[in-house]
Amino acid sequence: MFSGTRKRIEIVVDRKAPSGTRVFAALELFCFYASWASFVALAVYVGGRRFGLTLSEGASGTLRVALAAAVGFLTNWLAIEMLFKPYERISWLLPWPQGLVPRNKAKIAEKAAEKITTQLLNPDEIAERVVVAVASYLRQDDAKKGIADRSAELIRKYRDEITAVISPVVEAKIVEFVRRNATPEKLNEFWDQQVAERLNDPEIQAFLAKQIAAGVRSAAPQLTDELKIMLADYIRRYIEEKTFFTLFADTISNGVVALIDWSSVQETICLRLDEPKTEELVKQSVLQMAERFREWLKSEESLERVDAFLDEARKKFENYLRGYLTEDLPKTIQDFLFSDIVRNWIDGQFLPNAQTHIEAFVREKTPVFLEEINMRQIVVDSINGQNMKDFHQMVGDVTAEHLGAIQVLGYFLGALVGLSQLLARF
Repeated sequence: MFSGTRKRIEIVVDRKAPSGTRVFAALELFCFYASWASFVALAVYVGGRRFGLTLSEGASGTLRVALAAAVGFLTNWLAIEMLFKPYERISWLLPWPQGLVPRNKAKIAEKAAEKITTQLLNPDEIAERVVVAVASYLRQDDAKKGIADRSAELIRKYRDEITAVISPVVEAKIVEFVRRNATPEKLNEFWDQQVAERLNDPEIQAFLAKQIAAGVRSAAPQLTDELKIMLADYIRRYIEEKTFFTLFADTISNGVVALIDWSSVQETICLRLDEPKTEELVKQSVLQMAERFREWLKSEESLERVDAFLDEARKKFENYLRGYLTEDLPKTIQDFLFSDIVRNWIDGQFLPNAQTHIEAFVREKTPVFLEEINMRQIVVDSINGQNMKDFHQMVGDVTAEHLGAIQVLGYFLGALVGLSQLLARF
């Protein structure tokens, strides 16, 4: 039975199939079985002649036409079958040990690979199509959300690893900056360039004087209390050291302090603080103190003390920084990366810019990728690795109607030739 007989029977009985397809499948089945029936009839006739079997003129002519049709059908059927069969080489099967396609499969693979890779798979066209597909994907909201979600998942998953990489770098950079700048020389430089210059500004001097005066004014009650204590202490020591009234020292000192109107003293202090003369004195005091501090910074005495102070400060800062980077930085990084600021930046700036760069990268690198992928070899390997029986079945499924048409046409052409020969005898 010729290949595809069962499928053609299924087509004929399938009422959902197009009527034309069903009729054509029925014709193929008829031609096949009629052809073999003709050869069987010929064999019966030849064998029967020994026993005196004869045919009428009409029956003999019909048999001749049928045999011519059968030869036309079976010749085309055999030619099509010989394209693929035998699938494997059979050395003793002469003169056709293997089908045409399997016998030349390697050559077909090479030629197909050459044509596909040079004419069908144009690298520039593929690159352009890939770019269009990638760009279209990146513009979709689902793609943006997917990228953002996957990025968040990766960050969350590898948060500790990211922190472990970032922390030492951040710590080293900050520590290096602090050590490079927290020195007596830098402190002197800062004082000369920033503090001293600003202290010479009249507006800043006036501001400082007013702030100092305001601070003293707010502390006037405490200052008054301190004056009471100082005065009482002074009077008591004076009496004890200079007079014979030692036993009455506390009484006398407390009595003198009590005679003074301290509310008036406090008011006088506040009034004096508002006087221009006091403001000027404060300015001068600030400048003098600043100058003395500046001179002290440049002295040998300050170098050791400032250096020790800065060294201690550096150590405390480094310990604090190390603790912060270890304990607080991971959460800070996560909160920052998951913040609306970062998400808006990704949506508004990163992804649009990334689209442009990705498109350019894909357009530039796709030909290189295709070359590295070696599409030619893939085609060759795919064809060479193809099971010939499956390949034959696939070709039959695709071209069954057309190959069947060739066989049916052979049948009717053979019948026409046989009929022509028969008519030529008359």
